[in-house]
Amino acid sequence: MQEELDLVIGSNRIISMDDKHNLHYTSAVINEIQRIANLIPINVLHTTSRNVNINGHHIRKGTMIIPQICAILYDEKVMR
Repeated sequence: MQEELDLVIGSNRIISMDDKHNLHYTSAVINEIQRIANLIPINVLHTTSRNVNINGHHIRKGTMIIPQICAILYDEKVMR
């Protein structure tokens, strides 16, 4: 991971979200640590930006939602 960070970022600047698409190994490590340890089981609040229907449930634009990442991290159909 350090090797990738040194190669992509170097030592003369701070990492930013713009770098994420070039940090494949680092992203994979962070995702796997999150999956195994489930450090943040409840994600930050989000708000729907438009009206949506999910599995027959209507969710209005502006509804506050709290995604639960653990529902995906432990789903064997998603994480193999």
